[in-house]
Amino acid sequence: MSEKFARTLIVGGTGMLAQASEALSRTSRHLTLAARNPFPLARRLKADALPLDWNEHAATRAALASLPPQDLIIAWLHRQGEWMQPLLRDKRTPTGRLIRLFSSRSSREIVERHARLRENALKKGEQHVVLGWMTRAGISRWLTDEEICASVGKAIDSPEKALIIAGSLEPPLPL
Repeated sequence: MSEKFARTLIVGGTGMLAQASEALSRTSRHLTLAARNPFPLARRLKADALPLDWNEHAATRAALASLPPQDLIIAWLHRQGEWMQPLLRDKRTPTGRLIRLFSSRSSREIVERHARLRENALKKGEQHVVLGWMTRAGISRWLTDEEICASVGKAIDSPEKALIIAGSLEPPLPL
């Protein structure tokens, strides 16, 4: 694979996004993994590890301030980490992109909000990946790590798309 990004930051990329982190390690000159314990995966991928706990605001602000501007930022923030979004926006290069992942719990709210903000999101270099679930043969299940990472890859490969929906957002059958 050829290099697409000089600098990439992935926030929360050591668990379910590990495969996306692996793929980006091959297409980014410099990769930084930010998580509570980024060290094992960062060592394996020869990436920089940035220990980060969004519940520790001062330490998180200092850690992010230490980074140079990024061409690509991928962030899966839970509600208690939402306060970091402006900091992440500020860490982008002038043409940098921010891809935010949202869990199925917030999917409807994000899609409704996104419908109002669609044009503005792309102008700001932002994309949203909304994670749903899969329903087959009357059985619902959460998305697999592979499906989640594929949706991130789709967002990376489709910078003109402001919203990527992974799976279904229709009400699931009981899980």
